[in-house]
This record gives sequence, C-alpha cells and structure tokens, in this order.
Amino acid sequence: MANFLTALIPTRCAGCNASSEIFCAACIESVRAPTIVAALPTAVVLGEFDGPLRKAIHALKFRGATALTQIFAQALAERVRATSLTKHKAINLDAVTFIPTSPARRRHRGFDQAKLLALALGQALEIRTIELVVRSGASRGRAPQSELTRLERINTEAHTFLIRQFPPQHLLVVDDVITTGATMKAALRPLTALGNTCLPVAIASTPRR
Repeated sequence: MANFLTALIPTRCAGCNASSEIFCAACIESVRAPTIVAALPTAVVLGEFDGPLRKAIHALKFRGATALTQIFAQALAERVRATSLTKHKAINLDAVTFIPTSPARRRHRGFDQAKLLALALGQALEIRTIELVVRSGASRGRAPQSELTRLERINTEAHTFLIRQFPPQHLLVVDDVITTGATMKAALRPLTALGNTCLPVAIASTPRR
C-alpha cells in the first residue's frame, strides 16, 4: 500500500527531497550529460547514473515511485525525436519493446520498471509497445540446427535472451540503466539478427571511472 500511495501522491522530489514535485526542475537541470557507452554509441540516454538522477531511479525501482516513468518517458521521447536517425526521417519507428527484469525482482517489486517506462515512452511517441524479449531459462537439450526454424536458430544463438516473435523493422529497446552495455547487446542480438534497426534507450548510463 505504501508503494501504491507513493506512486500516486509523491510528496517530495525523488532527487533532492526538497520539493513537492516528483522530480523538480532543479534536479532535472542538474542531470549530467550522459557518457557515451562505447559498445552502444547510438544509445539514447538522459544522463549519467549519478546524483539526483540516480536517486530518482532508486525511488522508482526500490520505493515504487512509478509515476517517475512518465517524467523519464517524456524527456526520452524528446531525445529520441532529436536523434539523427529519426530527426532526418532515416527511419520511422514501428514500436517500443523492453528488456524484462528477472521474474524474482518483478515479484518482489510488484512491477517491471522497464516495461512501465516502455509503455510510457510508446504513449509519448504515439507508437505501440510490444513484449518481444524474454529471458532464457536453464539450458535444455536442443534439436540439430537443421531441424530448427529460422526463429528457433536465432533464439538458439542468443543464449541470454529470446524473442517471442519476429520483431518489426525499426524498434526502440528500453532498459532502465546501461552499465557496460552487455545486457543491452545480448538483448539486441536476436532482435537485429534479421537486419532490423534497433535504437537502445535508457534513463541513465553508468559513468566511466
């Protein structure tokens, strides 16, 4: 119940605890420009995982302040529209998907923050949000490659993540934080295996040390 009320009626800024706004203008202004993730140079990120932004992400994930996804999504939508691929109409985005959190964390928190962010971002960009990516379970005996369909072959090679169906041509792939880029790259592998264009999106990236 506490998490539910926090999400609906935030009484303090998640970044500084000094304002009645959920994420105040001062904290938004303080967000540092994101570090480019070497492994994902095209990633769209709001800022570094530090300071008020880090606190706000923790409030979302660990205190149930899910209303923050609306704030993040609106800001990310502006960044997405400003990217060279979309600004110059090199691609028309078809959908948004997300990297799901683990089942254990979803059960503990009662929600999947990446899914909520993807839904809000899809609404902001007026494109559909679809569940494409799933985490693979324990390795099981697999049939020979010659007996697999094309989709099954892609999933066999993906290892960490699988896809439910063939993805649309141009796709946004959402996660909350990009650290090394390894998780995002693993999720992108099956999504891009057919030549699809995927644009990684996250609230924050971990600063280099």
